[in-house]
Amino acid sequence: MIPIFKSDKTTILTGALLERTHVSIDPSQTGIFYGTMLKFGLNIRHTEKWSGTYLLLPKLSSDLKRIRGSDFQMGGLALIKYSPKANFNYRFGFYANGDLYAPMVVPIFGIYLLKNKWEITSALPINCQIGYQIHPKVQLAFRFDGINKSYLVNDGSNSYMEKVNNEVGALVRYAMGKFQFQVFGGYGIGRSFRTYVVGDRFDFALSAIKINNNRTILNEDFNDGPVFRTSLTFRFPTNPKQND
Repeated sequence: MIPIFKSDKTTILTGALLERTHVSIDPSQTGIFYGTMLKFGLNIRHTEKWSGTYLLLPKLSSDLKRIRGSDFQMGGLALIKYSPKANFNYRFGFYANGDLYAPMVVPIFGIYLLKNKWEITSALPINCQIGYQIHPKVQLAFRFDGINKSYLVNDGSNSYMEKVNNEVGALVRYAMGKFQFQVFGGYGIGRSFRTYVVGDRFDFALSAIKINNNRTILNEDFNDGPVFRTSLTFRFPTNPKQND
């Protein structure tokens, strides 16, 4: 997240996320899917120990062969933090998104802890990371990510793909000034890239609980398997204008 304006209690935040997924959704069809998410919202310090982050998360989720209204989704995040100590906080709230399969709401609970060379960051059931700083520039960590997303398929089949994956593994992160290079290796559990006819939906999703899910799968299921991922992150300066 990039702070673009800051007063005594309120910070305006923005940011963006771009992801690319290359997958064979059936033996005869390989697709490349993109998720482009914009982030815009506020961080508010309510009291000395209580603060909140409130974000709008519009995104384009599609194979980009063409773009129509159903390629766009609207989401949001509300996360409250209670910080009894400077290096420790509790966090709870929810994430919501209007996915192609149904409206989804994910309750969130987690902690942040920095002690000696150990760092724990969690927002369960979405993610959790336990890291150890072996060098000022190098961190080793165990990480979990729970993923559930949907993408429109614009190949004339009138379908959408639901991506489900629980990734568990280890990572190495190396800091290079404002850049961070990361290598992750692990295993995908409960993995699937299922396609459905557009309009074949269920009523509501509360995290992994799907209400009245009687959809018809159009392709074969995926097996669990290894995961390997690299990423490069640039950290913007965090000194936005202050309100005089």
